[in-house]
Amino acid sequence: MLVKALGEFAGASVEKCITREILDPTYVAFLDLAYNIGSGAFCRSTVVRKFNAGDRRGACDALLLFNKAGGKVIPGLTARRERERALCLKGI
Repeated sequence: MLVKALGEFAGASVEKCITREILDPTYVAFLDLAYNIGSGAFCRSTVVRKFNAGDRRGACDALLLFNKAGGKVIPGLTARRERERALCLKGI
């Protein structure tokens, strides 16, 4: 089920919304975020806007903004986003 869901998010989010060439590490980091926040939110995100504008580092840094649930910072999400950012930076 996870593989099927990731395939759907890849097409509906990352591949649909990203307009620039993207390397695998960044793609995986973005796919993880899209899976977590949903396709619509991903496509409207600062991450996508910055990446498509050519600000790859800024896009990776913007992953750190998605560390809240219910308006509160969640330590587990913070750690997850830091790992995604590190992976994202390997692709710039």
